[in-house]
Amino acid sequence: MKRIAGWICSFSLSVLTCFAAEAQAGAYAEVSGVFGVATGQTNGIAEAPLHVGTRLGPGSIIRIAPGGAADIYLGSELGVIRLTQSTMVTIEQLQRTATNSEAYLHLQFGTILGNGANVRLGSRYQVKTDTGIAAIGSAAFRLHAEGYFVVIDGKAQFAHVPTNGEPRVHMLKAPPAVYFSPTEGVKPAPKGLVKEVMTQSKAKLGHSGGSNP
Repeated sequence: MKRIAGWICSFSLSVLTCFAAEAQAGAYAEVSGVFGVATGQTNGIAEAPLHVGTRLGPGSIIRIAPGGAADIYLGSELGVIRLTQSTMVTIEQLQRTATNSEAYLHLQFGTILGNGANVRLGSRYQVKTDTGIAAIGSAAFRLHAEGYFVVIDGKAQFAHVPTNGEPRVHMLKAPPAVYFSPTEGVKPAPKGLVKEVMTQSKAKLGHSGGSNP
């Protein structure tokens, strides 16, 4: 079976590590909704428009144009993520077995929302950004590439890697909703922010050219 080598970063409660990993080809994500222009590219193959039903394996790069959005199904355990306009994400690793799942995503820029994860003990669901790594539990969340992380319900962690200083792991647990920012740490989420995230998460996406999310 073909394998795809890459660098994966992980963290425990206090330690951030990066290691060389080989992701098994075979597991894939699937596009479940698209609005506007969204494209995918895998292993150097020409970039192509995404449609409902498009499969995306490890190594895939997903780009969402201004005004666009896409829902990506990661499996029954990890649920669906929504990528909003002007977002770029790489699926660095994606594996599933009968007992656990592993997903490592790299959010280069833009925003990811998630509302359906039910991560079991032994599984890993992590999103790398320029400022740190988010570890998702069974959480409804929104994460920006700049490191702004909102958890509406459930549990998650964010390992913040500052420009100067040691990495620090922050726990986010809701309800009530909380958010993390690189400058403020973990704070209660204002009602307006909670409403904004929930509205973004609940909007329906159809096929390309569907209703505006």
